[in-house]
Amino acid sequence: MQDNPVFRAIENSSEIYWLRICRDTNKDRNPAVAEAAAKRLVEVEVAAALKQHLGGDTIESRVAESIRVYREYLKLKHGRTQAAGYAERDIKKLGAKDCVIKTVKSAKAIDGLKALLECGRLDCSYEQIAIDFADAMPAEVVAQAHKSLSELNTP
Repeated sequence: MQDNPVFRAIENSSEIYWLRICRDTNKDRNPAVAEAAAKRLVEVEVAAALKQHLGGDTIESRVAESIRVYREYLKLKHGRTQAAGYAERDIKKLGAKDCVIKTVKSAKAIDGLKALLECGRLDCSYEQIAIDFADAMPAEVVAQAHKSLSELNTP
């Protein structure tokens, strides 16, 4: 399909308005074109959303930004809006600070760290949040956060 100029145009476009028109006008006439436009539209919208930095200067606002970014990543991965189930449940149950502590202590979220690295948003990792708010975190959590981030950058 990449030899087809329509699919190449879709693949190379960042024009949200044009991609929406392409998707909507081809739903019945050419579903493959509509599907390609819809997929590219999600990619473009997610890329724009990931560039926004909406985090604030509290643990709660940084965790909220982390969840927003994670939802955008899930949208890109699955092609549709999806909740960040476990993370959102933990935040409601434990609160933002304790959720960060629990997650960093578990040191099992390497896939999440890799996804944030790929998106250029390591600032949203719970590890970075723990480091940035080190005064409010147990010392062993901050040490584990440093360790996890340093391991991420090691090939």
